Amino acid sequence: MLGRVAAIEDLLPNLRGNISWTHTQGALRTLVRANYYGGWDDTGNGVNGIDAAILIDVEAKYSYSENLDLVIGVNNLFDEYPEENPSAGSLGQLYSEASPFGFNGGMWYVQARYTY
Repeated sequence: MLGRVAAIEDLLPNLRGNISWTHTQGALRTLVRANYYGGWDDTGNGVNGIDAAILIDVEAKYSYSENLDLVIGVNNLFDEYPEENPSAGSLGQLYSEASPFGFNGGMWYVQARYTY
């Protein structure tokens, strides 16, 4: 029971926030977003005091017509990872699977959006 209480209280950051900036000029729209994840505890692996992190997302969209958009972007631009698990050697788990922002690093993408 105490493990479940600790997971509910400590597994997620106490503070979570983001700030976004968008700009549109003609057919081009840009977005920059900063995501803040406060410190947290990995109660499943017994790792306490994991530091806060800031992740940056960037996106650009070009509208070719009313129906067709091309979007390129990146989530987690600076390829941030959570702190390494000190027991990784014995567990085979380099990063916490409970990280509030994942453990896969940055992700680049290209999208074509067609609406009808």
